[in-house]
Amino acid sequence: FSYDWAKARPSKEAETQKTEEAKRMKVKILQTLIIPEMRLTIAGYHIGRPDYGYENKKIFVEGKKKCIQARYEPEAKYVERWYKLRAEGILTDAEIVKEINAMGYKSKVVIKWNKEKTKQIGTIGGLPLTEKHLQDVIKRTTYCGVICEKWTKNLPIRAKYKGLVSIEEWNKANKGK
Repeated sequence: FSYDWAKARPSKEAETQKTEEAKRMKVKILQTLIIPEMRLTIAGYHIGRPDYGYENKKIFVEGKKKCIQARYEPEAKYVERWYKLRAEGILTDAEIVKEINAMGYKSKVVIKWNKEKTKQIGTIGGLPLTEKHLQDVIKRTTYCGVICEKWTKNLPIRAKYKGLVSIEEWNKANKGK
C-alpha cells in the first residue's frame, strides 16, 4: 500500500527556497530598472518607444545620456496637420481622416516577435488613419511637449523636448479638455 501522507519529498524545501529567491531577484531587478525610469519621466525625459511624429534622440546632461523625443519630419507633418484641422473646427473627424489619408499617412510599422523574442513573425502597422485612432492620439499631451501619466501622478510636467504643436493649439483641438 501507498499513502500520499507517507510520501516524502526531501527536495521540496530547497525548491521552495529557490522559488522565493527568484521572486526576490525579480523584484530587485524591476526596482533597479523602473525607479530610475520614473525619476527620468518626472524630470521630463522620455522612456520607451517614440510616439508617432517623433524619434528618440540621446542628449548629454551633466555627463549622462538621457532620451528625449525629437521631431521626425516624415511623420510630424501629419500630426501638425490633424491638430490644425481639428483646432479650426470646420471639418468633422471623418473629413480630417480623409484629408490626412489623402496626404499619404500610414501608421508606424512595428516588428512582431515570437514569445522568446528570437524570431520575427510579422509586422504590425502600415495602415491608414481611422476616425477612432485620430480621437485616441489627439488626446496625447506629448504632442504639445507635456508629460502627463501615471508616473507623474497624472499631473502635467513640461517635457525636456519641444512639442509638435503649441499648448494653445492642443487645447483648441481637444476643445479645452
